[in-house]
Amino acid sequence: MPRGAKPAASSKPNPFDSDSDSESQPAKKSSGAYQAPADAKKRYKDGFRDAGGLENQSVEELEHYAAYKAEETTDALAGCLRIAEDIKQDATDTLITLHKQGEQISRTHEKAVEIDQDLTKSETLLGSLGGFFSKPWKPKKTRKIKGPAEVSRDDSFKKKASRMEQRDKLGLSPRGKNANRQYGEATSAMDKVQVRQCSAR
Repeated sequence: MPRGAKPAASSKPNPFDSDSDSESQPAKKSSGAYQAPADAKKRYKDGFRDAGGLENQSVEELEHYAAYKAEETTDALAGCLRIAEDIKQDATDTLITLHKQGEQISRTHEKAVEIDQDLTKSETLLGSLGGFFSKPWKPKKTRKIKGPAEVSRDDSFKKKASRMEQRDKLGLSPRGKNANRQYGEATSAMDKVQVRQCSAR
């Protein structure tokens, strides 16, 4: 070959190029989902139940069915992976939130300890002043805070009216008295309505 001359392009394909091309082709195919024929999707979903079963199908039909099921399984697996990633992200966010809350609780505890120490120092200083301040400080005891009553006023009024109605039926209530006075004086509009209903009976 003379100097400076470029080598002629070989008609044989480069084996390295062919390998790279062959490797890139399946990637394109795998990216696209398998498209089953429209008339065959129903048979694939039923597993050829109405077409005589798998044993009565041709080899080509079984190949299409296997490809369809593989694509279906791949899609389901991809969905599970996405759900797992979402759960992992939620768990990570929860851990971060719990860590921040733990830090806030630690800071609150430290502040409470500092306040307690300051109160102890203040009590010591007040005690050193003598006189009235020399008495030890005691918290003022108050009565226990109670929550709302379980039975409301309306419920108790209904029970009272029911008891008086039963006494009337048994003949135990004194006669000659006004029925409205048996239930007490109504203080609210709802009580007045209930008194009228009980009196109408």
